[in-house]
Amino acid sequence: FAVPWASDWLVRHDLILGCVAGYVQNDLAAGRTQDEQQWSLVEWLNTGAELDFFLKPECDPKPGRLLDAPPHGCSDVGHAHERGPWLGRVMVTKTPPHSPAQKHHRDINFPGPTAQLTVGVPLTQLVANNGPLGYVPGSHRMETPGYEVVANCPRGSVILYDSFVEHHGIENHTDRDRYAMYYEFETRGIFGGYTDEHFGDEAVRHTHEFRNHVDPELRKKVAAKRA
Repeated sequence: FAVPWASDWLVRHDLILGCVAGYVQNDLAAGRTQDEQQWSLVEWLNTGAELDFFLKPECDPKPGRLLDAPPHGCSDVGHAHERGPWLGRVMVTKTPPHSPAQKHHRDINFPGPTAQLTVGVPLTQLVANNGPLGYVPGSHRMETPGYEVVANCPRGSVILYDSFVEHHGIENHTDRDRYAMYYEFETRGIFGGYTDEHFGDEAVRHTHEFRNHVDPELRKKVAAKRA
């Protein structure tokens, strides 16, 4: 692989893949419509918003056309007959100088928590005013603590967060760009808003090659967790 794909030790690190395999367990999107996912989330909220809710047999992938061929814009990672996480997208983001703060948002809304885990890798030394991310702790369980945690970790660190967590990019008051790389691990069928057309043929080819490089190690961790 060419740079930045050439260095794979971080994304394939035992600690990273172990965390992904143990945490990402929500397969509600696999084979279900958005309405079906929404009703399941209502039940999740009404029964206490516990993350183990998604381990119930009723939350297993639903066989059928939507599982075999996820709709356009939905993740087609993995295989229809296997549960759990696979590597999704890898991307680099840039926050230009003097960018305003983002609105608070979630990277995914359906099917709720534990469906996608994002691994953030700062490529620029983060400080409080150059565009780090601020997270609302507990928001993946619909908690509202009234404050946020700003992650100013140094280069060489990683930030793992549930993509259902409410967060936003803080304004960049400096005169320099802020760069970060993000690896997304996800279950099949989630709607992330991206399609292959957003990235181009070359990016798609690299993405599929890198998935084939990372997924075998990840799936060994998934199998070990469920043994």
